[in-house]
Amino acid sequence: LGQIAELEDNRLLAVDHYRAAIEAVESVAGGIRIDLYKASFLEDKTQIYDRLISLLGPTQSEEAFFYAERRRAQAYLDSIRTRGLQFKTPDTSLVNAKRRAERRLIATQIALRNELVKPPSERESALVSRLQNQLLEVRGAHSEVLRKVQLQRTSDAYREGWVAPLRVEAVQSRVLQEGQALVQYVVTKDKVIAFVIDSKRTRFFILPADRKLLSESIKSLLAPFRALKEGTVDLLHLDFDVELSHDIYQRIFEPLEPALAGNTNIIIVPDDALHYLPFESLARSAALGPLDRRIRYREYESVDWLVRRYSIAYAVSATSLDPDLAGRSEPQEKLVAFAEPLLGDRTDFKKGASLRGAFGTASMIGALKPIPEAGREVSSIGTIMSGTTRTITLEGARASEKAFFEHAPDAKYLHFAVHSFVDDEVPDYSTLVLSAGDESDGFLQGFEILQARLRSRLVTLSACETALGRLYRGEGLVGLKRAFLVAGARSMLVSLWSIEDSSADFMEMFYEQLSEGVGLNQALRETKLEYLKKNRPLGSTRSLSLSHPFFWAPFTLTVTSGY
Repeated sequence: LGQIAELEDNRLLAVDHYRAAIEAVESVAGGIRIDLYKASFLEDKTQIYDRLISLLGPTQSEEAFFYAERRRAQAYLDSIRTRGLQFKTPDTSLVNAKRRAERRLIATQIALRNELVKPPSERESALVSRLQNQLLEVRGAHSEVLRKVQLQRTSDAYREGWVAPLRVEAVQSRVLQEGQALVQYVVTKDKVIAFVIDSKRTRFFILPADRKLLSESIKSLLAPFRALKEGTVDLLHLDFDVELSHDIYQRIFEPLEPALAGNTNIIIVPDDALHYLPFESLARSAALGPLDRRIRYREYESVDWLVRRYSIAYAVSATSLDPDLAGRSEPQEKLVAFAEPLLGDRTDFKKGASLRGAFGTASMIGALKPIPEAGREVSSIGTIMSGTTRTITLEGARASEKAFFEHAPDAKYLHFAVHSFVDDEVPDYSTLVLSAGDESDGFLQGFEILQARLRSRLVTLSACETALGRLYRGEGLVGLKRAFLVAGARSMLVSLWSIEDSSADFMEMFYEQLSEGVGLNQALRETKLEYLKKNRPLGSTRSLSLSHPFFWAPFTLTVTSGY
């Protein structure tokens, strides 16, 4: 009915119909108690919100923003609201079923891991195939039990309705600080909508980029990093299309800059394909510097990257920054860092620089190699932070799941310099690889992280593609980052693509900034600015400029209330 009213140029009637449609959608969604079912249900309803936001925006920008918040991350906010609430009467049979399903899952993953860490010549291919098929079956049964556990929430533990979305005045008075602005995007089929909010004003923009074109542009911009991971290009021949970066900048950010005047600290709430884009790497001009045969990538040093102008953090929604959602006691002044877990008795590992691995399934454990610089990374971080913070560095057999659940809940900082698995199909099984034990598979998986009770100011996942996961329209990326945020982390430093072992230097520089009292987003910006000036030797006569976005742009900071 709203669409018909629009075709008849009856704006007021269309607005009324869309509002009624949204009330109907939210009435149904409010009764869906499994978070990702709710995300799936809402995913194909976003166009209703998009139409209403488009109609309201030009004349009622604050009301349009309110609906933009209602459109966004509602399953995540429900997870935050119900975090830690206890069930009135646990179903003993369901609790026992959950334990059995987890034991079977762990046993299967231990058996598969033990086989895959053997040298290829010693593996039993038939056994591997059988265990891989069994793992799919076991995961299916385990997922079903997890769904039943979620459904057991009583009405007392699961309060009906939505987390109240913030209105503009609340964002201005309770979230934003002096010199800070919020930039929120809504990507629709035929345009991109943006809101810019600072302490005094709200501005509404319609930008010339449709969803398909924007997605293709971002995919093309980041294609070299996928090619590097897949081994079709090497690190010394990794082109980054500055002209395309500048084109994206012109379409989605340049029109906003006049509204950002005086605000250099920005929180971006991305949408759709923008979740994959590190805004810091957008180029304000297409000009490259001069080539230098002695310094590879020297031409990127003088590019006017957005990081030169702004410190940038990201949020899943404006409402996720609401101080009332914090509700967590303060952690201890403690840093816990994990590195160099035991990967198995392999004789064919090759030392030396490599990309940190990220794979789509835990069945790829046999392809993992030690991370040469991970031990140095956590050791250096521990030394840097030891002046003001108790530090615990866990390596080898000590870098285990048991250690995570023992040390992590009260830690202010958690740092993982390990391998990761990203499961785009079932985000609950996205994994950080730790050391296995007698009754532990060594896979710290999303569903296990969700059961933790964290108070961390910062969790750093210094592994590959830890920002990624399954993309739900309106909800965002669901994977390791979301699991830690729901578990209680106030901010996450994660990566958008495969990272190189020199990232140990990046992390050292970042933590040096933190140890000096610099805020998280500013510390990250200062580290990236240093990388734009940094070179690494390549033999006796040549060097490598780390100004190429590959080295500094993958790391992004996502913040929530109380960060």
